[in-house]
Amino acid sequence: MPGRKSYPFVVNIVPTSQNGLSGDRYINLSQMRAVDAQRVKNKQGVLEDIYWQEIEKAVGIELGFSSAFKSE
Repeated sequence: MPGRKSYPFVVNIVPTSQNGLSGDRYINLSQMRAVDAQRVKNKQGVLEDIYWQEIEKAVGIELGFSSAFKSE
């Protein structure tokens, strides 16, 4: 799949009518930022529940909570 990333901190998203995407996208959780909700003006869609387990795993890796990627 073009544009697909395979890093432990990336979650690949495929377009659906629910999420409103026009093509394949990805969430790069190595670039997390805090943003005030008032700055988000145009909601595109809703991310499906199937992605949340991958998102939680990627956040854990980035914050150092995942023992799977810690060096001995």
